[in-house]
Amino acid sequence: MAVALGGTAAYELAVPQAAAANAAPSRGVIAATANAEVGTTGDGNQCQKYGPLCADWCAMFATWVWERAGVAGGPRTTYVATAIGSWGADRGLFKRRSSGGKPLPGDIVVYGEPGSGTGGHVSIVHTVHGDGTITTIDGNYNNRVAKRSINPATARAGARDVLISGYVSPPGALSVTSATAGVYRPENGTFYLRDNNWAGPADITVQFGNLGDKPLVGDWDGNGTTTIGVYRPETRFFYMRNSNTRGDAEIGFVFGNPGDVPIAGDWDGDGVDTVGVYRPSNSTFYLRNSNWAGPADRVVHFGNNDEDLPVVGDWDGDGDDSVSVYRPGNATFYLVNSDVSTSNPRAVQFGNHDDLPLTGNWNSDRYTTIGVYRPETRFFLLRNDNTPGDAEIGFAFGNTDDIPLAGNWR
Repeated sequence: MAVALGGTAAYELAVPQAAAANAAPSRGVIAATANAEVGTTGDGNQCQKYGPLCADWCAMFATWVWERAGVAGGPRTTYVATAIGSWGADRGLFKRRSSGGKPLPGDIVVYGEPGSGTGGHVSIVHTVHGDGTITTIDGNYNNRVAKRSINPATARAGARDVLISGYVSPPGALSVTSATAGVYRPENGTFYLRDNNWAGPADITVQFGNLGDKPLVGDWDGNGTTTIGVYRPETRFFYMRNSNTRGDAEIGFVFGNPGDVPIAGDWDGDGVDTVGVYRPSNSTFYLRNSNWAGPADRVVHFGNNDEDLPVVGDWDGDGDDSVSVYRPGNATFYLVNSDVSTSNPRAVQFGNHDDLPLTGNWNSDRYTTIGVYRPETRFFLLRNDNTPGDAEIGFAFGNTDDIPLAGNWR
């Protein structure tokens, strides 16, 4: 999902949380659990942290991470890397790289053919990048847990120096991962994006568009990465990039009216974000199911004229996004599942007057939840439930005139 003044799910992760008993494991929690172990060595009193052996412990590390993150029925007592590939193949969970199998966060990467014996290697997928590379967390890499960026087509590892054969998916895992913050600075037309939901400098800085453009972000090509875009009011033109890098727009088309606010979301549940606009003058959403010019595929009237700001999210976890509004005058979100009805909205007061809204999946469950950006203090305040209450996540980032965003930037 995506949102003007808000955002989408992410593959860079926040602090790991303990998995709930009997809950479906989250890919975000798996990857974050692995990331928290980076730097641990196999020396001294740490040699049996992940299993009973102090040598060749990459498989013990990977299966320990799955178990710790809530994966039930994993190959916990399998200590040979390529045997994990066999375990996955026997259960229909193995995705062969050479046949187009794609990695996802939380997958186990298998170096060497399944069942080919010792001398292979396994690791956990942490981040999938738009350029085809991935970041992995590897147990027993030079006798420590290491974080590496690799090209899956050429990377080799293990005593036999073997290529990646494929990836094993964690059984029952949710594909949702947590969203992280960003801002768009209108004064210089630049996106500043964070890899984590805590204070720090921008991890990605990219200028795109012209002064006066309005930002939006979304997963335009369905690869799991949220990328940048702008809407140019005077020409009614959308310009979008499929990577968070400088360059020409890869997608461009006309849609909407000059006074519209751009939004984006997965309106039909196909895994691709497409655009829409919110027209404040008549409090109406006009939504497209494809990213090219044409009439609105759906029209949803909701909110108060010239009073509300649009927000977008999957409030009910059904896999597609719904449109809703935030009313700055009373600092209240009005959330509806607009694919069902706009009647009886859920009213959730959160934040202060004049805060700017954003939405995202902050805790790696399957639901989008609310947040605000407070310009005068440059503070993000995020909730893990669509209920009134204190922020569970808070940090400073950006400048006072910035527009808040959220997404999976990697």
